[in-house]
Amino acid sequence: MFARLVLFNFGPGMRSAADELAGDLAPQIRGLRGCKSVTVFGDDLDGQYGLFVLWDTQEDAGRRGERDRTAASGTPGREGY
Repeated sequence: MFARLVLFNFGPGMRSAADELAGDLAPQIRGLRGCKSVTVFGDDLDGQYGLFVLWDTQEDAGRRGERDRTAASGTPGREGY
């Protein structure tokens, strides 16, 4: 099992933008081979949001690749575990 954490900052008061991004990305990610689960989370006060994704393997997680980086405005942080 491999976990990927993708973090992004929309800033305070941008919940609707974060919801829109999560609404677009989460179903796409769930449909990819090897995806076990997607959890969307965030903090409306500071505008920090993220996705926690569990994959069968690191290779499966890597297929998502750079598409994660370009989906949000700015460059999100991304960690693999």
